[in-house]
Amino acid sequence: MYPKTTRQKRFSYLFLPVMLCFLALGFSGCGAQDDKDGKTERTPENYTQNVEDEKQNTPNNSGGVQSNSARAGEQKLDKFTAIEVHAQAPDIRLIKGDGYSVRYQLHSREKLSKLEVQNGVLYLETIMDSQWAPDEAVHEIVITVPSRAKLERVDLNTVGGKVSLSDFKIPTLNLSSASDDIDIKNVESESMVLHSTADDISVMDCTAKTLRADSTSDDIVLSGTFGDVQAETASGTCKLNGKVTGKVQMNTVSGNIVLNAPIESLTAESYRGVTVDGVSKGNVFSFGSGTPQANLKSVTGTITVQTKK
Repeated sequence: MYPKTTRQKRFSYLFLPVMLCFLALGFSGCGAQDDKDGKTERTPENYTQNVEDEKQNTPNNSGGVQSNSARAGEQKLDKFTAIEVHAQAPDIRLIKGDGYSVRYQLHSREKLSKLEVQNGVLYLETIMDSQWAPDEAVHEIVITVPSRAKLERVDLNTVGGKVSLSDFKIPTLNLSSASDDIDIKNVESESMVLHSTADDISVMDCTAKTLRADSTSDDIVLSGTFGDVQAETASGTCKLNGKVTGKVQMNTVSGNIVLNAPIESLTAESYRGVTVDGVSKGNVFSFGSGTPQANLKSVTGTITVQTKK
């Protein structure tokens, strides 16, 4: 038998290696938990940053190479004659430049989910990758085409941004924003469809054979030369200034209606009264039977019509 002092020393010598082994195994297990298959496990705290740091550097369907993050980037594109954009937060602008390209800067919780040119159509889509949070930075998608490019159809939709373009000839134009302005200038089109849920629609110096515009709670202002026009807003004002060749239908619940265009026939109704060429006509008024003709109705707003230039 070993003396007591010797037994205590032998126990200490055996205990120390065993503890070191346990510590080594513990740290190894932690590393495996945090780095499965060589990848750091995502947590709610680092998820947004992980997405921000992910970079793409692979060929895409448009024939170019994409080397941008999911939230911001700039890319040259193959030629296209149609555009379809469905975005969450950013403004959308269509401009003229040296070639076909796109530049985007998205919301901190938004990322690019699709960007490609297929069969002459540019497809661009974004999604929210986590719960919405305020972000005061500038968010935009800017699509550039050559100055002589021919676009047959443009469909731009955003939930939280503004949609704008100017100096284009586009046969079919569809623009939509859930919470900001629609703003177009000097655009020629066969068919325009414009929708804003909570802000203004402005059409300046444009030409369209058919135009349909609706806003839930703000103004619609139109100027130019139009065939058939349909404009509706719940609480905003409807204004049209220029020339019409077909039928004009303008309705609003609590806003005013202003029509300044030569017309052959008119039907107008408003609880607040109708004024034609500076003369009050009461609450309901009509004249003529030819074309161009206007049918105007406001519940609690005024109607003002100027038929002579």
